[in-house]
Amino acid sequence: MGHAHPEIAAAVAAQMGRMPYTGDCHPLEVEWAEWLNRLFPSAERVRFTGSGTESTMLALRLGRAHSRRDKVLRIDGHFHGWHGMLIKGAKPGTNTAPSLGVPQAVCDLTVVAPPDLDAIAALLDSDTQIGTVFVEASGANYGSVPLPEGFLQDIRALADQSGHVLIFDEVITGLRWSPGGHQARDGLDAAAIRKTPPAIVKDLRDGLLERGVEFMSSTSCVTGLPLPRN
Repeated sequence: MGHAHPEIAAAVAAQMGRMPYTGDCHPLEVEWAEWLNRLFPSAERVRFTGSGTESTMLALRLGRAHSRRDKVLRIDGHFHGWHGMLIKGAKPGTNTAPSLGVPQAVCDLTVVAPPDLDAIAALLDSDTQIGTVFVEASGANYGSVPLPEGFLQDIRALADQSGHVLIFDEVITGLRWSPGGHQARDGLDAAAIRKTPPAIVKDLRDGLLERGVEFMSSTSCVTGLPLPRN
């Protein structure tokens, strides 16, 4: 638990021997979600998932549903799970999927950008089908390749200005930066994915979204219900 609050760390340690997570819903999930809302003050709604890959799939679906746009921009070399929708560009310096089995039609929905604000702004401006932006908040490969100083603050401002859904992936690094993750440490708000474990999708108050609860509840496609497009 690293820098987690001692009371939380003690509670988690005691609960591990009682099987805190099962295949079914459990009352302790509610208590844990409430703790997460306290740790991340801007968080309004929590959804638990089984893995980081599943979390990024869900987050991307939310981004597409909210923006009504299908394309996603991701940073070169960042990793967001094994699924085909975000695997293009996971290998640094490439603009392709790192393996066979990913249809070209799926790759065409992913735009790879360098960690450069001018280049990202140009891509967002030139391609009106991009609705969501994914960033590994600590930098590529869980922080082993850090982002430029001020990058997160700048891309937060850019997303506010351009009206894109911004998602910070903190599946690995979440609580290692601070009790509220990298965003809390740097005073940033965005839709976020964290792993505590298991992986969770946390939607934080966002200049575009206004309310995380509204963002989550309005995207009914997450639960399999059809969502009309404007």
